[in-house]
Amino acid sequence: MWAYFLTIIKEHLWLVTLAGFVIMIWQISKTHSAASAARKAAIDSRQTLQTNLMLVDISSCIKQIEEIQVLLRNDRHESALLRVTDLGSQLVQLRHHHDFSSEDSRVEFQDILSQLSIIRNGLEQKLNDSQYFIQIVRINKKLAEIANRLNDWVGKGKYSIT
Repeated sequence: MWAYFLTIIKEHLWLVTLAGFVIMIWQISKTHSAASAARKAAIDSRQTLQTNLMLVDISSCIKQIEEIQVLLRNDRHESALLRVTDLGSQLVQLRHHHDFSSEDSRVEFQDILSQLSIIRNGLEQKLNDSQYFIQIVRINKKLAEIANRLNDWVGKGKYSIT
């Protein structure tokens, strides 16, 4: 009886092997699909995190602009100069973010950095020569324009997160 059973198994072993091979291919395919989905989810999560961090950084820049405006109104030129310098450094770091890789963004960043440089030079001159006149209202207006541009980027970034 056992001999007969072993004979049947030997005769149909190819069928069992084929079924095992088909199941193995199906499992590998499922595993590959799951790995691909996990990879895509990780890439999407990374992108969302980078965008959120960029939005936080831009919001921080806007806060610094508000502080600079208050410092200027209170004739605290040295503190304002330090803040303008910090703001410029932070914007230079932001400029390299992938969301700002377009030519329009680069031009806009360069324009903002140029305006900050002019403000910084005026503050330097004021600190070196107390008789030098700086136009606080005009500077604060420029800073408000920069803040508005940054706010536009925050708005665009907020609604681009999926």
